Amino acid sequence: MQKIKKAALVYAGSRKLDGVIIGHTHWPEVFTDINGIVYANAGDWIENCSYLVVNDEIKLEYFK
Repeated sequence: MQKIKKAALVYAGSRKLDGVIIGHTHWPEVFTDINGIVYANAGDWIENCSYLVVNDEIKLEYFK
């Protein structure tokens, strides 16, 4: 697991949050860990052209 992802999940757990959203690490993904904490990484606009859509759910999309 990437250091940034692990640190974000540990932080979210320590604050009793449901999840954390970050970006610009160039690995776009939406992931739920074993504790049920959601990690959402928006990725970037240069290599992946990715973004997150957040409403009742979190969805990763790619600009075409």
